[in-house]
Amino acid sequence: MSFLISTACVRLKMPGVAKNVLMQLAEMSNDHGFAFPSIDYLCMRTCWGRSAVIEALNFLEEQKVIAPNRESGRNTTYWVTPENWAGERYPDKAFDPSASRTRSPAGPVRQTDPTRPPAGLDPSAKRTLVSINTNELNTPPTPKGAASGFAEFWKTYPKKLAEAEARKRWDKLAPDVALQARILQAVRVQAAGEAWLRDAGRYVPKASAWLNGERWLDQVTDAAGGVAEVAGVVHVEGSRGHVEQIALQLGIKAWDAMEQFPVYKARVMGAMAERQQARAA
Repeated sequence: MSFLISTACVRLKMPGVAKNVLMQLAEMSNDHGFAFPSIDYLCMRTCWGRSAVIEALNFLEEQKVIAPNRESGRNTTYWVTPENWAGERYPDKAFDPSASRTRSPAGPVRQTDPTRPPAGLDPSAKRTLVSINTNELNTPPTPKGAASGFAEFWKTYPKKLAEAEARKRWDKLAPDVALQARILQAVRVQAAGEAWLRDAGRYVPKASAWLNGERWLDQVTDAAGGVAEVAGVVHVEGSRGHVEQIALQLGIKAWDAMEQFPVYKARVMGAMAERQQARAA
């Protein structure tokens, strides 16, 4: 939309349909006055019929207010040229709706209050006053990570690697207070487990991978060989937690992303089957 073209066109005094079509062309033109609407689009914008819009375009072309270009043979483009209008124009002062003169012509112009209703206050109007909570305005923003609980998780997790990636996983998970407590409990239990203590924590997964795999559901063994279980955890047979629980019992290292999990699962279950066959023999 070109404000310059629209302002120039609004002062032209002409028949209503032609003026309506011209103002729509001005609103769709750029600052050079170039526009390319279709007849159907102008009908939709003006709410006039096709014949009325075409007649208005012919009038504007005859008055040289628009210059159509039909060279393409398909879509007509228009140059809006309000400076070529030879008819009457509205004076500039007619377009100051806020000005009213109640004194002599030599006196100053009184500007009306735009916020005041023209006939005074409406007694039927209902006004609802909303008080501003100044405490919210004066409260400093919460540091990133503090409200979500990530800071406490990162402080507790033993392997400080790829914090930004872990934060993304945490934000995507968006755990509530109960789940945060369960995650922290699982981290503390697993940090004391045999798998994470082996080789000075070599097999502790990255925090992002741990969160992505929902590893707080795992059942782990402690350093003494007993089961250290997080309250409420039940592993489905064949799940990753179940497979890794068997792997820990067999002394196989925990699964990592270097090996596809189906391959790892087949290897663990195969080892378990061999142990069962050896015991049966």
